[in-house]
Amino acid sequence: MAFTQANVKRELYLELPKDFSMPGSKVTYKDKDKYALKLIKNLYCQKQAGKVWYEHLKEKLVTLGFTQSRHDECVFYYGSTIFLVYTDDTILLGPNSQEIKEIVKLLHNNFKVEDQGTLNDYLGVNVEKREDGKLKLAQPTLISSILKGGGLDDQEKGNPAT
Repeated sequence: MAFTQANVKRELYLELPKDFSMPGSKVTYKDKDKYALKLIKNLYCQKQAGKVWYEHLKEKLVTLGFTQSRHDECVFYYGSTIFLVYTDDTILLGPNSQEIKEIVKLLHNNFKVEDQGTLNDYLGVNVEKREDGKLKLAQPTLISSILKGGGLDDQEKGNPAT
């Protein structure tokens, strides 16, 4: 859904899709040689979709008061909160839950976002908040895959890695 929130930066046209019909219009797919659809929003299938979305997101975040990291262009700061971006997945984290709630509201007012609550998994990394407030990060699926690739996943062989 994220990519489609950004407007296209140049004129792009799309051939009429099969089974195309538009309410109130006589234009159909059989007219595909006469008509095309002019895109006003970004689409996932476009080569530049990710770049257009990122530029849109960055511009909006800076306007809303976020500061971009000088070291990683996918990290933004707002007060004591960190906003991480990976393609169209994001994470908000910080020590102040009230500030995070305010930022979530700010984001809801400016983007179509879905708050998925407490972070448990992100891009294959399991995230667990410990009692002391620290985060434990683990990649059990990746570790199992590496062990299996090296033939070290068989428990019955008594491998030291198991």
